[in-house]
Amino acid sequence: MVTTAAAGGFWQKNSGSSVFLLQTNGGNIINKRTGAVLAKTGNVVVSSTRIVGQDTVGFDGAGGYLTGSVAGLPTSQDFTIRGWVRFAATPNFPIILSTRNSGTRGILLGIDTNGSLAMHAGNGSAWASIASPANAIPRNDTKFFQVNREATILKMYVGGVQVASGSISHSIVHDTLTVGRDLGNPNAGSNIYMNGNVIDLEITSGLVLPVMVPDTPIV
Repeated sequence: MVTTAAAGGFWQKNSGSSVFLLQTNGGNIINKRTGAVLAKTGNVVVSSTRIVGQDTVGFDGAGGYLTGSVAGLPTSQDFTIRGWVRFAATPNFPIILSTRNSGTRGILLGIDTNGSLAMHAGNGSAWASIASPANAIPRNDTKFFQVNREATILKMYVGGVQVASGSISHSIVHDTLTVGRDLGNPNAGSNIYMNGNVIDLEITSGLVLPVMVPDTPIV
């Protein structure tokens, strides 16, 4: 087991490796793990709104989103999704992350109208779903979140505290990685785009177990 440390926080990485890490690099928005620049659609910017002392990715809620590759994303193995989020408006289901083009495929992670963080993971035939209590992600408040797959269990954390759990028995079928929009929603419009800021959104193949919430960005 490898233990990594940052000022104010410690993380225990049991296995696997980080395959996606959303960060800013000058005026670009990149997957730091591969160096690939993510494609922008609409108004997505390197924002001056800062989270944990770092510039963030800013979404205007009016059609802006990012597109990247699903290569290397976990399907049947353990994984962790984590990051900081701050949203400024409450549309129907503002999307943090999606890896589906249609139906019950891929990962769909977003915030419900009542401030509940929710995630669905599908194989094309069924969803496995998990959701936090209401107001776990309050509007205009920066929160650190994490979702783990541990064998057949999904666990969700906000601020390092477990807020939900659920079961998953299938592999995940990914289509296209998007941040800020779900390509699988046929009613895509301003009511589902992210309006706010995201930083250090990370997907890890293998578990990262929360011990403390870090107050510095992931590197």
